[in-house]
Amino acid sequence: MHEAPIKIAFVSHTSNIQGAEKMLLNMAKRLDDDGKVEAYVFADTRGKMQQVAEQMGLHFQPLGDTLPWYIFVKDDAKSISTHFRQAVKSADELAGQLTNLGIECVVVNTLSKLPGILAAAKLRLPSVLWLCGILDHTMLPEAGEGFKSACDRLMLYSADAVVCISHWLREYYKFFREDAQAIPNFTLVPEKPADYPSGSIPRFICLNAWQRNKGLECLIEAAGLLHDKNLDFRLDLYGEGPLKDTLNKMVKQRQLGKLVGLHGRVIDTDSLLTDSNALVSASMLEGFGMTLIEAMSHARPLIVSRVLGHEEIVGEDGKYGFLCERQNPASFANKMEWVMRHSGESRKMGIAGYEAAKLRYDGRESSNAMFDVIKKVINQHRQCDPSRQLHRYFLCDIFQDILKPFASITTQDAPEIPGSALITNPMPVRGNIIVRGMEYARMHGVKRLCIDGARYLIQKPTIYPIYLRLSPLFDLILRRNRHAG
Repeated sequence: MHEAPIKIAFVSHTSNIQGAEKMLLNMAKRLDDDGKVEAYVFADTRGKMQQVAEQMGLHFQPLGDTLPWYIFVKDDAKSISTHFRQAVKSADELAGQLTNLGIECVVVNTLSKLPGILAAAKLRLPSVLWLCGILDHTMLPEAGEGFKSACDRLMLYSADAVVCISHWLREYYKFFREDAQAIPNFTLVPEKPADYPSGSIPRFICLNAWQRNKGLECLIEAAGLLHDKNLDFRLDLYGEGPLKDTLNKMVKQRQLGKLVGLHGRVIDTDSLLTDSNALVSASMLEGFGMTLIEAMSHARPLIVSRVLGHEEIVGEDGKYGFLCERQNPASFANKMEWVMRHSGESRKMGIAGYEAAKLRYDGRESSNAMFDVIKKVINQHRQCDPSRQLHRYFLCDIFQDILKPFASITTQDAPEIPGSALITNPMPVRGNIIVRGMEYARMHGVKRLCIDGARYLIQKPTIYPIYLRLSPLFDLILRRNRHAG
């Protein structure tokens, strides 16, 4: 008897199409086409996610209330209270849509927004957290470290399964979840490799967002070094982001306007890759490098920074491309010049990358692995295994109970508290946490976990910032997960 497809919600943290969003759409499409899954993509409507999803034949569910990002929240009462109200509102809206559609599992991508995990916990639905990288606090100097840390750990410990897009990323997150799995990204690989361009002016393209951690200033400096040698070439940067003015200023100061072009973000990059001689990326940190495998699928060599997400793809230096020293313009300039002077060898390098992409990144193994993860967490829920799910629901519940005192704080009466300071406002933890813990204990045999966690929070009611008050409970959950695994 043919089984009905499983209804899965893919909750995107943004509607702008970049690497993580392409991967989400590719995975949803692949599983949907296989007939195993009926995929629903959830996102706001500000970007082009809806347009692309519908063009791919996927169900798109618009979220009227944009999912708020916790990674930019400061560690003060006003910021936390505002964010908490928005997150709860978004989670409630999302939960309503999940219920109406009969969703059976929720897949949430990236550590950036709470509503997907909170909505799944509210409805007692299994959830999969799909991690695409590491966003360290040092890259967000305007935000607070404490609240972000608490939210990161809430998502990591509440999800039924954690999936990472690369093997090195899994090794990092295994500190939090020993059961984390690696399922590499994939792309659509053409039947035949694209012809290598024969034009007289070599062209290099970069498809990264214009953000500080993408190292775009390094590429412009490399272009300046090539210009100093009177070499003729093009470097085209496609994207958008907060560094737009900075990059434009650098191009003008170095008088590179005829050589370096800044263009808006392009979703369909096939023609750009086909017309290029090589892809360049100077990222300082990458979870995987989606643009790299897209370039490989078009038989284009890679000139990229030596970071873990790139090394896992490129492997041996000089096989599919070159690994350059991070933030070293001369290193990039040298490899770009090599590609200009060795078109035949560059073409062979691109062909080798294309063959590797067909074997490793066509999506068959990755989509099957993701389906296995989804099927496993659904089966665990149907079997009602308390060691693998009830404590995760409790964690989401207790997190919201802790934040409820903030919900009544308004912009007018909230004190400004420096990010490094302790939150000293009285934040009583309600007695219903103990009651809920006892109920779980009686029903599911997890008494010490629930009662000890609640007792700690009540004994430390006022002088700890939120993330320190939550940390011991998170650690209890973590130990519970390790024993369960």
